[in-house]
Amino acid sequence: MLIGAGACRLQVRRSVCDDMIVHASKVFPLEAVGLLGGTNGHAHRRIPLPNVSGEGHFLVDPFAQFQALRQFSAEGLEPLAVYHSHPGGGIHPSAEDFRFAIRLPYLQLIIAIGRPHNPDVEIAAYSVRGSIVQEATLDVVPG
Repeated sequence: MLIGAGACRLQVRRSVCDDMIVHASKVFPLEAVGLLGGTNGHAHRRIPLPNVSGEGHFLVDPFAQFQALRQFSAEGLEPLAVYHSHPGGGIHPSAEDFRFAIRLPYLQLIIAIGRPHNPDVEIAAYSVRGSIVQEATLDVVPG
């Protein structure tokens, strides 16, 4: 797995970003997971998804994911990113994250939350294409 800087960019509305953080805080110490939708690299819709796995992992309920993708389609939105949290951890993708990400053509957002050594919440975005992982630019915009 190679990690490098890339040209991928995602703009996320502040309200969507805040909702992701609230979601991650609410389900802590479990991992939060959800989808972001929008158009032309601008995410303005978030759909939280049930994590059917235990602590330290995430596994999306497949039917809920199917429904979310149908909802985006009905609203004329494209799925842009998957987000999930790393409770107590960092913003870098794990090997498990990498295995999951190569199956989907979406950006991966990781939310680091609940770290005893660093109380700040951090969010990072990654593009995963084959064995290449590139950090993407995440811009939080008003709205």
